[in-house]
Amino acid sequence: MIPDPELSHSGHRLTVDEQADYEMMSHLYDALYQPGRPIPLGEAVRYLDQHPEIAALNEEVQQTPLPEKDVHFVK
Repeated sequence: MIPDPELSHSGHRLTVDEQADYEMMSHLYDALYQPGRPIPLGEAVRYLDQHPEIAALNEEVQQTPLPEKDVHFVK
């Protein structure tokens, strides 16, 4: 599988580790959720691209790097 570069390098933080992450995801969920339908990643990224004020809610959160021993690459 080849990852879509538009999605894998969007610059948006799409994880929930901090309160700011939760706030951003809550806005995203409120805007895009439809019962019984998962939110497609591309749709979420486009929404954040179009709403930088929402994307900015967690832009200051620093990602903790994984220890090198925990990183595994698939060849």
